[in-house]
Amino acid sequence: MHNQKKTDPIPIKSVAQGAAASIISRSRPNENWERYVEGPMIRFRELLSITKVGRSKAYDMMNPKSHAFDPDFPTGFPLFDSPRSPKGYWRHEAMAWLEGRSNKFRNQKKEN
Repeated sequence: MHNQKKTDPIPIKSVAQGAAASIISRSRPNENWERYVEGPMIRFRELLSITKVGRSKAYDMMNPKSHAFDPDFPTGFPLFDSPRSPKGYWRHEAMAWLEGRSNKFRNQKKEN
């Protein structure tokens, strides 16, 4: 046992080449498949991390009675049927909100 050679693991790049790469490329549902690699659902803490918005500001942006309400900001959905269920958020909605904010800023910049 002590005389066995230590073998290196197979590099990931070699697995993705050739026939395996063609199978993977055909199995992609659409061009946005990468967003599902990490998982389509995120929790509130990750939403804050992605959007770079503070916790209290995020709650203000979700509250229709608040002066800072943003109807485009991602809203959560309950994960369970209980009234105090934690909420989940869609990653693609957070990314779309960021793109919308970027486009709004660019359009304002072009007007001035």
